[in-house]
Amino acid sequence: MNHIVDYLKNRIGLDVIMINNDLPTGQLPFHLKKGNEMVPIKINGKIIVLIKPRHPEYPTPDQIKNQMEQIQKILQMPPVYVFDKVDTYTRKRMVQNNTAFIVENKQMYVPFMLIDLEEKKTSKEIKNQLSPAAQCIIIYHLLVQPLNNHNLKTIAEMLTYSPMTITRAVKELEEFGICESGRAKEKRVWFNLSGRELWENARSKMKTPIQKKIWVEEVPQSKHLIYSGISALSRYTNLSEDPKQTYAVNTDIYKQMKRDNMLIGENKRYGQIELEIWKYDPEILKTGEKVDPISLYLSMMNNEDERVEQALEQMMNELW
Repeated sequence: MNHIVDYLKNRIGLDVIMINNDLPTGQLPFHLKKGNEMVPIKINGKIIVLIKPRHPEYPTPDQIKNQMEQIQKILQMPPVYVFDKVDTYTRKRMVQNNTAFIVENKQMYVPFMLIDLEEKKTSKEIKNQLSPAAQCIIIYHLLVQPLNNHNLKTIAEMLTYSPMTITRAVKELEEFGICESGRAKEKRVWFNLSGRELWENARSKMKTPIQKKIWVEEVPQSKHLIYSGISALSRYTNLSEDPKQTYAVNTDIYKQMKRDNMLIGENKRYGQIELEIWKYDPEILKTGEKVDPISLYLSMMNNEDERVEQALEQMMNELW
């Protein structure tokens, strides 16, 4: 791993010395000993051991954490895991697990030495959730119309986003390994999974579409609002309807109604009608007069009412 040492020396400016002593690997489990290259080095005066897997498929971040704990206990020196490349989710999870790692020529995270360096991204937070536009793309693809082989300009028109926003959103999806867009001048999207598999893969990276909630006494009859919350869930399932209606609108519609004094008795706590202001337009994804079931699930998944939990499970099981 001479190139790793060169990276630490030349690119980051750390004092690094290779150590030629043999490691006491005899007590290590066979899969750890044979499955990884292990090289001890002294970095800024502290001896550590670099661990690089011999197999191109990396373990999960939690598996790596367990392996590093075993190695440290047996070798009595802190290990640092070495990646050739790493996706955003794995990198975020490694940091959450407090597991030291190096991404060759890109990043070094060694918490026990208070080193957290990421070239060109030092001040940026590592994202672990999708933007509203990226989330909207996935839901549209799953529920409204498949987007495979569509170019980005067409997708922008279908979802009423700017081309720049869609370009950024697709880049996010690629970083998470959810889709590919190729390298051609006119990029086209391809999803790596479909149906329930795509949903299960993307679910942990998705979040509630609700930006905020307000309550009002009346809403304008002239506005065709979309049912959300219990009002929508009761229309998807056998859950009893709440006497107070819940609707979802996008930010632009909300601002327009507020500007035109159409929201009677607006407040943050009480009212006959609950109004959800969404981060993306529920109109794009709606099912009839209701918000789409995936967004509805994401907006209510933390509800602790057992009846709601059962209804959400029923609704999602009926999708595929």
